[in-house]
Amino acid sequence: MSITARKLPDVYQRDMTDHSANLSFDRPLSRALVHKSAVSEVFLTDVVRRSADRFLVAAQWPRDHVMFRPGARSPLDPLLLVETVRQAGICISHLFYDVPAGHAFVLTELDYDIDGPAALPATGTEPPAAVVEVTCSHEAKRPGRADMAMEAVVSVDDQRSARVGLRWQAVSPERYARLRWRGTQPLDHLPTGFAPGSAEAGSVEAGAPAASISPESVGRPHARDVVLAPQADGDWLLRLDTGHPVIFDHGCDHVPGLALLEAFRQAGLLGSHHVARNPHQASVHYTSFGEPGLPVIISARRPDGAGADADAGEETLELTAVQHGRLLARATLRSGAC
Repeated sequence: MSITARKLPDVYQRDMTDHSANLSFDRPLSRALVHKSAVSEVFLTDVVRRSADRFLVAAQWPRDHVMFRPGARSPLDPLLLVETVRQAGICISHLFYDVPAGHAFVLTELDYDIDGPAALPATGTEPPAAVVEVTCSHEAKRPGRADMAMEAVVSVDDQRSARVGLRWQAVSPERYARLRWRGTQPLDHLPTGFAPGSAEAGSVEAGAPAASISPESVGRPHARDVVLAPQADGDWLLRLDTGHPVIFDHGCDHVPGLALLEAFRQAGLLGSHHVARNPHQASVHYTSFGEPGLPVIISARRPDGAGADADAGEETLELTAVQHGRLLARATLRSGAC
């Protein structure tokens, strides 16, 4: 995930040691701080530093969104949860760890635990207000690259709702190019007609089959939000609409990590005995860049000897995303309790 080089604003750079410091929910942060093109996709409103590697981040979620539905009494959407924490990690990296504006962020691991069915409490007529308590760590820092990790606890309206862990690399454009293309030219990897950063509104990448899965069955409001198409053998093909206003908020030269997370979530719903229940636990490992426009197979299976726990009403699924025999990502999802 990368952005074009922009000057980062400095109006939010303030150190706070008071653990009860008030957070502002009045206006979104700069789009450049969270690598977004649309203001409507910026969920963060404030960030303060509690100590050297601990932060408080404020977020406001919309009552009505083109893809997410985080309204009163609705379950907490895993994609909205992870996207909020991902924005927090990018913002904190820029403001407090001297990561330059032109650096790309490469997501390598994520995991989350949603606390329960009351994870998103009723908020009446007010948009849900979330506070993210963040602890960051440097795993390595060298010229042009910073390996970082964070643990985040998300509370909504003063009630703990979830925990999220992320690992990523922040790399310079030069190092990103070496990591991404590994000595080859970008156009050698891309299908005809695809240029890095391009996104023709409403287009579905060449070769992607039409959706035959209803958006309601995967908890989404629109057909364009369905990122899977079924195959005869029980697997799914990834459908990538490069004009999608959320998944492709800005140009991307690879399959976005959040697109694969959403594909895993949808496959988890479709492959679970507990229909219409979002996974409340997930662990995802990203291993390779995926090429837009080339087929990606999403597979799901139950671990050997595992099945639905009749008493707890839970089950575990293991999922993979594979492109031309190359593993892009693997995930473990647990659903049924929330």
